Formats: sequence, C-alpha cells, structure tokens
Amino acid sequence: VITLGWISKGLLSRGHPDAAELLETLAELLDHPKLSKAAELTFEIISLEFPNLHLPLLKHLFKQKIFVLAMKFLEDKIEKFSEHHLTAMAHILQITPHTVLKMNIDKVGPILFKCIETGSDAAHPHPTRVLLSLKILNNFTLEMHDFILTNLNKLIKIFLNLTTFKLSMEVRVMACNCLESTTKFPLFTLVPFKEEVTHELTTALDDNKRLVRTAAVNARMAWFMLGENA
Repeated sequence: VITLGWISKGLLSRGHPDAAELLETLAELLDHPKLSKAAELTFEIISLEFPNLHLPLLKHLFKQKIFVLAMKFLEDKIEKFSEHHLTAMAHILQITPHTVLKMNIDKVGPILFKCIETGSDAAHPHPTRVLLSLKILNNFTLEMHDFILTNLNKLIKIFLNLTTFKLSMEVRVMACNCLESTTKFPLFTLVPFKEEVTHELTTALDDNKRLVRTAAVNARMAWFMLGENA
C-alpha cells in the first residue's frame, strides 16, 4: 500500500491520467479493516514534500487537481465520521491552495469542523489531523471570513477545548493562536464571549510547556483588551 502511495505521488506530480484511478484505489482502502492505517499514511506521503530526496514537486495546478479528486472520492464517506477518511482529507486540504479552499468553503468548512470536533472528543484523536485543520481555520480567521463569523460561537468553544488538548503541545499552541486571531472580528460579535474566553484560558496559563503559556498569555490579553480602547 505504501509503495502504491509513492507511485501515486509520482504520477500526480507529472499529471498522469492514471493518477486518478490510483487515488481512488487508495480512498477505497481507507475502508479496509487491516489496510486502512497504511492507506491513511499514503495521503500524508502524497501531501508532503521531500526536498532531500530530489523528488518532483507538486505544482500549484496539480495540488488543485488532487483536491478535486479527493473530494470526489472521499466527500461522501467523510459523512460517516471515519477517523481514517478525515485524516486523509486533512492532509489533502493542507496542500490545497488557499484560494481553492475559499472557493469551496461550503464543502471544506464542514469537513474542517469534523476534523477538530472528532479530534477533541474521540477516544483516540489524531493530533496531526487536528493541527492541520486548526492551521487552515486560523488562515480563514485572520481573513475574517464570513464562514468563521457565522460559526463563531461553535468555533470559540472548540478552540477553548483544544487549548487543553493533552496529546499535542502544537495543537494547544495553535488553538490559542486561533483564539487570538478571532479578536480581529468586530467588537460587538465578540463581547458575548469575552468573559468565558478570558476565564477558560486561565487553565492554559498553567500549562507545563512554555510555548503554550506564551500563546495563552497573548490570546488572553487580546481578549481582555477588547473594548478597552473604544
């Protein structure tokens, strides 16, 4: 299965017509009882770049093509909340050009929600999937995208929950960064959450990792200062 992933990566980088068929096969293997984990790994192989190996890099247009193919093969299956499907899709979204994600936010947004919700509540969450999804959501937040504003209430609660995500320091840091980024939205949309956010972030202030504590301080200060200069 891993070899098939490397072959797919090579064909995709060259824009070979057989790449779509191989990607579909890998997507089907995500349902396999024994090979699903290996199939999930192949999507990470496809998404990562290895400059030390002097492999051909995925061009911008091909990254868009991979996104289109992945959505075609995985979109319906993601509705089943499969851990492997979600993680595979997160790897694909990671390399998808941001402009493409913006144009498909109606489809991408719900997938990102599933990635971070399952990650925060599941018995065996996948830190990498949660982290990749948070990074994408943070980009949309910094742009003050309407999708974030519409789902602000739900997102703030999820971000707060992930500031204490035990399995990954990077997830906790990024969750704090996302909360800091949300302060860019208009004041009147944030005031209802100010007290809750500043209170809940006190837990992250006592984190045993300095980077998390620093990110929590920055996020809490940004929220605490809301409206102070008005």
